[in-house]
Amino acid sequence: MFEKRFSLLSITGALAVLGASVPGASADDGPASTDEGGWFVEVGAGAAFRFGDSSTKSGGGNMVGVVSDVEFDPAVTVGGGVGYQFSAPLGVFLSYDYIGGDVSWLTTFAPTNITAFNGSAHSHIILANVRYSKEVFESTRISALLGAGGSINQLQDVAESCVIPCPPGQFIADVEDGDQASFAARLGFEVGHDLTDAIELKLGANVDYYGAFESGKSRNLSGGTSEPIGTYRLDPTWGTTVMGQFVWRFH
Repeated sequence: MFEKRFSLLSITGALAVLGASVPGASADDGPASTDEGGWFVEVGAGAAFRFGDSSTKSGGGNMVGVVSDVEFDPAVTVGGGVGYQFSAPLGVFLSYDYIGGDVSWLTTFAPTNITAFNGSAHSHIILANVRYSKEVFESTRISALLGAGGSINQLQDVAESCVIPCPPGQFIADVEDGDQASFAARLGFEVGHDLTDAIELKLGANVDYYGAFESGKSRNLSGGTSEPIGTYRLDPTWGTTVMGQFVWRFH
């Protein structure tokens, strides 16, 4: 399913061909600053803040549930990338990021029949990125980046509980997990400082587009039986991430 969006192998191959075509990009020359160009690897971690809604009007067992009050809790994000720096200003890289945290929403089946859903929302994001940097002080630079690619978005461990008319919080069912492939994109800004010729410390902030989330098509009731449901879809989601990163440079 994800392969229909883009080919990871083709992107990686393109980066390798571009990197090999740049003079002086030999792995035997040792680490160097961004002024000399070369390969780099980066890893980081931080926090993500996601925002979304839902246009679902046919969810649940009777397929008339209307979703509202979608809320994403602050999430953890970890990731990394590998790329090539063509010159001090210009570099390209392939990145992977994981974002995971809790999500909740309400579903109204009738004015006197409302249930709550609590689970977790996970995104696995692969992007091809281009970064432009400008040195503002000695060994310190600011950068802007733009990335596009795809995401696998997952709703997991979603539990349905009563709001009205039964006792609030009373367990009703577990909703089947669901996966959804989507286009993803990123616009980011970073501040980086060279700790050594080979190691850079960066702090970045991004605006991300993750795409939609969707539940599975069944639920397991408290009595142990399973029944089909209308899926719960969370509309394309946006978010911001704040991330600290270490970068190792080679050439």
